[in-house]
Amino acid sequence: MHTATSTCFFSRPLVITFPTALLPNTLLATLLHIFWPVMVGQVTTPTKKRVIIHQIEQGMTPEEAAATVGVHRTTASRIFDRHQKGEGYYEGNEKTGRPHKLTAKDLTWAEILLYTGEARDGADLQRCFFPHVQPRTMRENLQKVGLHGRTRRAVPFIKEENQVDWKRWTESVLDWKVDDWKKVIFTDESKYRLMGSDGRSWCRRRDGDALLPQFTVKRVQGGGGKVTVWGCITAKGVGKLIRVEGNMDAIQYVCILADGVTDALKRHSLDLPDVIWQQDNDPKHTSHLAYNFFFDHDIPLLHWPANSPDINIIEHVWDYLDNHLRRRPVQPKNEEQLWEMLEEEWYRIDLEYIEALYDSMPRRVEAVYKANGWNTKY
Repeated sequence: MHTATSTCFFSRPLVITFPTALLPNTLLATLLHIFWPVMVGQVTTPTKKRVIIHQIEQGMTPEEAAATVGVHRTTASRIFDRHQKGEGYYEGNEKTGRPHKLTAKDLTWAEILLYTGEARDGADLQRCFFPHVQPRTMRENLQKVGLHGRTRRAVPFIKEENQVDWKRWTESVLDWKVDDWKKVIFTDESKYRLMGSDGRSWCRRRDGDALLPQFTVKRVQGGGGKVTVWGCITAKGVGKLIRVEGNMDAIQYVCILADGVTDALKRHSLDLPDVIWQQDNDPKHTSHLAYNFFFDHDIPLLHWPANSPDINIIEHVWDYLDNHLRRRPVQPKNEEQLWEMLEEEWYRIDLEYIEALYDSMPRRVEAVYKANGWNTKY
């Protein structure tokens, strides 16, 4: 004997017993093919629904149509009756089970709350707006719709009035080509700490090994010493790297300019009429002493609004310098060694890297223009 049992939530258990000893294998297979989908609660596919409806409309009985696709005759009759009432092929297949804690509308609202800033993050969203949902459920649902947890990116703070200035500035240089930007000498200062950079330091380790010496970043009071440098880059390569002594003021800045400008022009065979000087709006850069220096030497200045949205390409050079410094097998032990290594790595900066930065300037300007003066990916 062969017995098959199926239990449905709306009826008592269905037990069908086949005398296998008296039935041929082909007949047994046919009976199982017909009754098994009903017994296991199989959902009828839209394709089978279409076949059943078409065959009944062509004159077949529900029993005959059901046999061709392997469903019960009552299923075929029910599908055809629902079709006549207007039900489509894809309807009626709703799955049973526990309803979702968060609907599609809830997740749309959650995204609006996150993007308008009313909710700071997923935890704040769950705590203030969806307290009936467990934090884990909240995280999983947000991930399913593409709202993943990410570290906030640090960007320059741009005031609204600065944003308007940057928008106007991009409009004034939007038609500049790469050759126009190659006339610009970009300048800036940067500091390097003896015990490592101020940014994140990544490592690969196992859980529980966070405090092993090889996986920690050492910090000492006062930073362990630092070196501040001034530098400039041209389309033909780097200029002179100059060490800043103490806190730079307007007088020291003018002295650095006198050395840096002369060296850059001489090092790369540049003429003053062919260059444009770039600097930010630091008070010592915009002092009367500095402006008198540029005026006396006929050095044209590039207008540069306050709070740059990371468009100065020399910022990437500082990161490049720091990365290569930290890759050295022997790290500096004091400020003098740090300065010597910075000098060595500075003059090793690849010209192709500098050229790629200059080539990116039109794209950077366009990105700031499209962002209406706000921050960009650069």
